[in-house]
Amino acid sequence: MSQVSGTIHRLAVILFAVLCICNYFLKTILLEYLCAVLLLALVIKSMPKLAKPLKILAPCFFLAGCILLVISRSDLRTWVLAFLRNANLLSMLICVPMISMPFYYKDYQNELKVLAQTKMQSIFGFCLLVNVFSHIIGILFATGGIAITFELFKPQSKLYRSDDTYITTVMRGYSSSGFWSPAWASMALVTSVLMVSWLSLIPIGLVFALIFISMDLVTVAWKIKRKPGDFPRLEAQEGTSPNWRMLSVMLILALAMIGSLILGNLATPWELLIVIPIVAAVFPIIVGVVQNHIPEYKKGMSDYYFNSLPKLHSQFAVFTAAGFFGKALDAAGVGDAIPGLLPAWLSSYPALIVAALLLLFILPALIGVHPVATGTALVAAVAPAAIGIDVMTYSMTILMGWILGTFLSPMTITSLVISGCTGRPPWSFLRLNYKFGIVALVLFSFLISVTGPLLG
Repeated sequence: MSQVSGTIHRLAVILFAVLCICNYFLKTILLEYLCAVLLLALVIKSMPKLAKPLKILAPCFFLAGCILLVISRSDLRTWVLAFLRNANLLSMLICVPMISMPFYYKDYQNELKVLAQTKMQSIFGFCLLVNVFSHIIGILFATGGIAITFELFKPQSKLYRSDDTYITTVMRGYSSSGFWSPAWASMALVTSVLMVSWLSLIPIGLVFALIFISMDLVTVAWKIKRKPGDFPRLEAQEGTSPNWRMLSVMLILALAMIGSLILGNLATPWELLIVIPIVAAVFPIIVGVVQNHIPEYKKGMSDYYFNSLPKLHSQFAVFTAAGFFGKALDAAGVGDAIPGLLPAWLSSYPALIVAALLLLFILPALIGVHPVATGTALVAAVAPAAIGIDVMTYSMTILMGWILGTFLSPMTITSLVISGCTGRPPWSFLRLNYKFGIVALVLFSFLISVTGPLLG
């Protein structure tokens, strides 16, 4: 009976992803409601499998969201949209494990292991590579980039036996792209509403991104120095050397995968959360046909069906509860009330006003108010001159606040995607990042208050 139940659940998960993607293109009420009903069934099925804290928190978020929607007198469609808030994100997470399948058609992973053992023996070098890669992918694909990066480097990260370090490095490297990436919604807000040129933000954005990444590398170096026994150097077997031909093929595969995503993003008007699942489903079979690896493709799909899909059990309740509560907060107008929390006396102290603005992004984000609501409300309600800062300082503050809000909050896509990839609850990442976040808030409050007027 449990075998039949498992089969039904896996097929329901696949059907949900297919319906979500179809609904994106067809936009019919029928498909929308079918997605909602199927998601409800998956949420109910996943509830008993939640960890103890989540068994309390997820229902609390649903209840709080219901109360807010009732208070705001929302109509039925708003309720359905709130419930489906993270549906496309879930469909991406369902499909994204397939995208790495071509990297297992041959023994590429063993060659990467040899490369790491001979050329990248310390976790510090690995974290530098992951930071740079996740930064670049974040620039190209925004929220989709973090899942792609995590899946690609996950096998190699196991060699260094420090999952926490790998997780924080991926999150920080990806977040650093928000300083200048045009793919982030925060950049669109700053350039369109505040009328700041994107080109004028690139130089300082690159400097700030470098500082942000350097902060992560400093923490890695500090961990190694403090507890060297926890970070042993990799040792290569005598006489082994990297197979550069196989590594070149793997590099070509990686470039082809990234190129496919870029082509899908540029050649179509589709959102990345739709492009990524489509490429994830199509790319492996094309590579399998071109490289004549159809048996390996079938084996990869079998592994995906039997091993990857069951790991998504708990994610449906957590993602849906987070999205539902966030949408309810938007409907209740919580984001619009945030700008009024700024005390007038702070305008005399630029660094403090920047820090206060950053906290207006971070603190509401911790309870589910997405930075998009906070940022939109701030630029609409608060003029930079009214709080004693120039437009460039205000722009950089919005970008930094958005980064820290999405980076630290367990309710935003950054934490939710990593949660989906690792199976850990999203609230656990705040424990890994809060000290880094505090240091970043203090340091960048000072840097922004000093550099903003010089650039303005």
